[in-house]
Amino acid sequence: MTQALQALDISRIQPVSEEDLARADWYGLLARLFSGPLDRESLDMLAASGGAAGDDSDLAQRHDALAEAAAATTPEQSKQEFDTVFIGTGKPEVFLNASYYQAGFLHEKPLVDLRQFLGRLGYALSGQTSDTEDHLSLLCGTMRRLILDREPIAEQRELFQRFIADWFEQACQAVDQCGHTDFYKHVARLAHAFLAIERQSFDFED
Repeated sequence: MTQALQALDISRIQPVSEEDLARADWYGLLARLFSGPLDRESLDMLAASGGAAGDDSDLAQRHDALAEAAAATTPEQSKQEFDTVFIGTGKPEVFLNASYYQAGFLHEKPLVDLRQFLGRLGYALSGQTSDTEDHLSLLCGTMRRLILDREPIAEQRELFQRFIADWFEQACQAVDQCGHTDFYKHVARLAHAFLAIERQSFDFED
């Protein structure tokens, strides 16, 4: 599902800087983590990714905590937790859609505006997911795509500031505090740390 939102013209992909590749990797990881429960291979890879030598930043510490949580989590636990929190019976305990936080309901004007923004850039939903474009997993996947496609920083900033910046903290806090998250609270804490860095960076560049 991390690849659900694809550029219509993939010929634009060009080499990117190491810094932007790192940003794209973080967005790709978050896109995968919020898209659905993890299988054994994904959990093992995540568990093995912790422990960056010499990095004591908040982001690194939260990544290490997530890696430790992945090592203690089974695929069955990941699925049960994901389904309980993000799918639920009737409605999710926690929504991950921009429209819900920005307008109070799903499928509202923020989703329309996002589709217009993506259409202007030549991006479209591939149909491989039932989630809408304003879902956090797809927004992270879209940011990854913009970086790898070397879209202008102004376009990256607009997507982030209009459709992510003003609600990700609320969503991450809801995941952390909902009472049913042993693994996904660490996902939310990592997301909060990285997206806060991105917000500060985009604000600085304004």
